[in-house]
Amino acid sequence: MWVGGAAYTEMTFAGRTNERGVAALDWSQLAPGSTHDIALSKNGPGRMYYRVGITYAPKQTNLPPLDAGFIVRRSYQAVDNPSDVVQAADGSWRIKLGARVLVTVETLNTAVRTGVAVVDPIPAGLEAVNTRLATSERAVADPDADRWDYINMRDNRSEVFTMHLAAGSHRFSYTARATTPGTFLAAPAKAEEMYSPETFGRSSGTTVVIQ
Repeated sequence: MWVGGAAYTEMTFAGRTNERGVAALDWSQLAPGSTHDIALSKNGPGRMYYRVGITYAPKQTNLPPLDAGFIVRRSYQAVDNPSDVVQAADGSWRIKLGARVLVTVETLNTAVRTGVAVVDPIPAGLEAVNTRLATSERAVADPDADRWDYINMRDNRSEVFTMHLAAGSHRFSYTARATTPGTFLAAPAKAEEMYSPETFGRSSGTTVVIQ
């Protein structure tokens, strides 16, 4: 495998095997603004499978939505009083300190997807209600939410997983409480096929103000 003039690697395979060859190239080895063609070559019988991908973190969290196989939308809704959660004209959200919030992530896919993960980063001023804890408060039931194979609530994000996702619109909701005043960034919610991460989608990033 060649990456322009920046890198070269090779590996030998013999017989039937599940062995994999992995090569990684650090961003520091690629000059900003430069381009490099990737070329792969195989000698001998048999079939070669390969995947080329990049791992990165964006400098900005208020990114626009992106559809690469999934359309993802996220919204915040007041639980106890409609005035507790208000969306401003610029798309940011204003949430009353101490209020309960129903966070909803909607995904839309036009084809069947397998091994799907939906991840929603939680703004630092919100705390998700983890119903698996004995001391947790009661979460709000969303009758329109879909059934997911597994739900995982973490301090900084919520996650749901399913092995089979039919084509159509799907909904995941969880309850959070506004615990800390301030202005916080809500990074985009994301849906992807875990074993084909090039099939993914994200919502827009936004700002959450708790006061």
